[in-house]
Amino acid sequence: MPAIKFRGVDFIGFDTLLSGDERLVRDTTRKFIEDNLVPIIEECNRAGRFPRELVKPMADLGFFGASLQGYGCAASDPTNRKIPGYPPCRRAKSWAASD
Repeated sequence: MPAIKFRGVDFIGFDTLLSGDERLVRDTTRKFIEDNLVPIIEECNRAGRFPRELVKPMADLGFFGASLQGYGCAASDPTNRKIPGYPPCRRAKSWAASD
């Protein structure tokens, strides 16, 4: 069964706490996950394969080293460092519940 697109339900009002930059990080991350990870993750899980082809695009978006300054890293604030983890966690929980 294909994964369902995120509908944007915000029961705790999390979005109201985000700045414009933080919403941009969230939206960029969400789009990346929906466009690149969702279509292949079930197959990767079943095959026991890590989607290495996503590492470079994730690095290009600044997902790695967000807390580091220099070395071409983002050096973002603590909130922006955590936002990219939310969409993948949401997906992982939905798949765990469906197995």
